[in-house]
Formats: sequence, C-alpha cells, structure tokens
Amino acid sequence: MLKSPHQDDPFRHLLGKLSIHLMAAGYDQVGPEWKRDDHVIQHNRMFYILDGEGYVEVDGTRYYPRAGSLVIMPGGTRQAYSSISANGFTKYWCFFKAKIGDNDLFRMYNFPICLEVGDKARVAQLLHQILFHFEHKRRTSNLMIKASMLELLSHFIDHALEDVMPLSRTVKTEKIGTIITYIEQHLSERITTRQLAQLVHYHPNYFIRYFQSVLGTSPVQYIHHLRMEKAKSLLLSTRLPVAEIAREVGMEPTNFTPAFKKHTGFLPSSFRDLVKD
Repeated sequence: MLKSPHQDDPFRHLLGKLSIHLMAAGYDQVGPEWKRDDHVIQHNRMFYILDGEGYVEVDGTRYYPRAGSLVIMPGGTRQAYSSISANGFTKYWCFFKAKIGDNDLFRMYNFPICLEVGDKARVAQLLHQILFHFEHKRRTSNLMIKASMLELLSHFIDHALEDVMPLSRTVKTEKIGTIITYIEQHLSERITTRQLAQLVHYHPNYFIRYFQSVLGTSPVQYIHHLRMEKAKSLLLSTRLPVAEIAREVGMEPTNFTPAFKKHTGFLPSSFRDLVKD
C-alpha cells in the first residue's frame, strides 16, 4: 500500500481540524493618508496587494509588501501600517479567525508575515469570490466563503512551508506533535491517557484539557477516530480479514464491528463491498 510522505505529519492532522470565520472583507484604493500607528486587534488581518507602496509592521518588525504580496498579520500582535508614497495601495483585505480547537492557527505557528504568492491570478480570483459572497449573502455564500478562504490559506501555507521556511512551532504545538506521532506509531496497541500525559510531563487531568483546547476533541475520541480511519483504509486497500484489521487498529474483533458500524453506518464487510466492481 502506497503511503503519502505527509501521512504521519502532525501538522496535516491539525489542519484537518481547522475552522474559518470571516468577519469582514473589502477592496479599496488608499492614498498617502492611509496610516495607523501601533494597535492590537484580536482577529487576523489579511492584505493582498495589487499595486502601490507602503509598509506593515508586526510586533516592531517592518515589512514592505509589493504587488502580488499576501500579508497575514496575526491577531493579538502589535500592528501598524502606512503608505509611503503618493501612490498609496490598491488591495483586497479581510479580517478572519482560523481556529483549531480553542487556538488560532496563526498564533500556534510562526508563519511569515508577508509572502510573494505563486498563482497571483488565482489568489485575486479567490479574494474576489470571498468579497462577492460576503456582500451578496446568497444561500450558499457561507460555504463559498469557507471554501475560498481554505484554498487561499492553502496557497499561503504551502508556499510558506515549501519555499520559504521550516515550520516554526510554539511549545504547545511541539507537544501536540509529539503526542500525535506517538498515537500513530502505536495505534495497534492499547493507549491510555496517562501514557500520553507522561510523554509531555502533564498531569492526566490537565492533559485532557490541553488536548481538547488544541484539537477540539478528547484524546479518547481522537484515538478512536484515527482507528476507524485506518480501518477504512485497510478495508479498501487490502484483503486482510476483518479480525486482523481489528487487531491492526488496536481493537478486539467483537468490539470492532459495532464500533465501525456506528462510525460509518456500514458493517466492515459491507464497507469493503462498496468498492467492488
């Protein structure tokens, strides 16, 4: 069975929990008077620069975006911005939250503030779609906004990780990465909350709250979800007997079948039959 090089990447699992909330969006042309000194907002601010000259500043570090730059200023940071010539800026902008559990993605990881994106036309198109649906409020607008925001952030994150920087994590995300890796490597074994808590030197009760705050689910629920997803993969990609698949995901065969049916709506054998010609 082929395995993706990113299959065991904890960051991939975290992104799978990402939820997006758009708070405001717009398109404007600002002149030389566009300026705001140090201030703090609690949501993330994004600019996509189409034309002009100016700077943005985050926690005392100044950046000079140009046409084609995508700027994300994390919430909770000290921010400032200004035009620096008569040209001002032509830009798309939005305010948004990007939550994983109780935490914002752009506070959990130290992404670059300003990036030159590759597919400039697609980024502009996505921002145009976001603005259109934010203003017109169609029945499907919330879905379209979320889809466009997720694709837009994917452009930003892919470029940040592949072309610019190694992922810089906070202590909190370092710990969750250690936990996720351990769970994946020991999925066929019995895993207890106490074991996981000991990995990161937390008391079990605090560990459960910590895990829930980062991933938005309990350790037990997360492990169960991974087991069911691995079982689905094995059922569709191998001819292993159901009892052996149960053991591969750390479960007794008698418990596995009802748990799998509750998770998917299918018995394991029926689920495997879905892909038969």
